[in-house]
Amino acid sequence: MAPPFPLPRRAASSRKWFLRACIAIALGWMCAHLIVAGSPSWAAESGHEAVILGQMMAVLLFPVVVILAFGLKSKKLGIILGICACIIAALAGLVHS
Repeated sequence: MAPPFPLPRRAASSRKWFLRACIAIALGWMCAHLIVAGSPSWAAESGHEAVILGQMMAVLLFPVVVILAFGLKSKKLGIILGICACIIAALAGLVHS
């Protein structure tokens, strides 16, 4: 006989939360690193201004990527979006070189 009320869902273990947080931070760092590494090729004459712009973009996008990778309801969708952000950052560095 089924219970008359829905049973609460079991909470995810802390190990899974920790693993998701580590993956999200790693993806955010990788995206920020790829943006800063590819930014010197954005300027033809002086790469200094381009590096400063890349650092500002990395500081802005790091928390966004971490929140997207960790905070979405679907665990797989967050990781996929984080990986896509890293691929876009890597391609942005390759296109301008």
